[in-house]
Amino acid sequence: MSILNAIFRYEGKEELINLEDISKREDYELVKENLFCSFEGCYCPLQYIAKGAISEYLKRRIGELHNESCTYFTLPNLTGHSRRIVGTSSSILRDDHVASILRGLYDVYTETTDEREVRLKRGRENARVRRNNKIDKSKSEKDVEEVYVNKATTSSEGESLVEGERNPPVRRRYSLLDLSDIDIGQTEGIIGELVSIVNNEKRTILELTDRLNKITLYVYLEEVFFDNSPVNIDTSLKVLSEIVNKGKKIYVSCVGEVVYRDDKLGMLLLREKDLRINRVPVIIFIHQFNE
Repeated sequence: MSILNAIFRYEGKEELINLEDISKREDYELVKENLFCSFEGCYCPLQYIAKGAISEYLKRRIGELHNESCTYFTLPNLTGHSRRIVGTSSSILRDDHVASILRGLYDVYTETTDEREVRLKRGRENARVRRNNKIDKSKSEKDVEEVYVNKATTSSEGESLVEGERNPPVRRRYSLLDLSDIDIGQTEGIIGELVSIVNNEKRTILELTDRLNKITLYVYLEEVFFDNSPVNIDTSLKVLSEIVNKGKKIYVSCVGEVVYRDDKLGMLLLREKDLRINRVPVIIFIHQFNE
């Protein structure tokens, strides 16, 4: 995927710059050495490649990695060799990992400026550690590394992770505007503000909007969701709808499959445990609201 813009970060100041404008800058030499990924939560340093035979472009610097939730993230190649995908599978995310993703989405979405700076500083320190990882060059550069890709899912049809096996990576979308057609069919984490709820028998639709109210996204809770959730989940969703109608600001974070329905992107949820309201499960949020 082409990177079309970047963050120019220098001496505590930040500026979003489009790819085609980089070469036009008077401070071009300074800018091109201080470019970073513009995706929310990712601080991967970028390298600007000037226009040549084809066109100018941006790429991550050698030894750097995008954040796993970044739209430009690719599986890291720590050997320096060519890679060939020889197979794929889907593994069920562990419940504690899903809970961590949901809490993290809310924390980043609602953080203060100071909290954001602390998080970015911690991320930069972690990036330095990754840069120091040694590349295995024991094999010939012509060797091809065979890779088996394990995708994330919350469906019971996926494989269970064995003890010691890592959860597959899950992209976090801190803005609904970051979703695109390439996400369809992928299990990802999203967050948005709850606008309305439509409740029917064993079918509910949550309408979310982004921070700027530019787009809406529907989260679908269908029969499989109710079968995999506590028996009182339908009552909880009706109460939640009443709270929304009272004007309470509510943020919904969830992990599910990105789908395309009625000419729009949406998300399909399969379990109540993949849904959080203002950082907590639905029933806990209702209890806190009524206190």
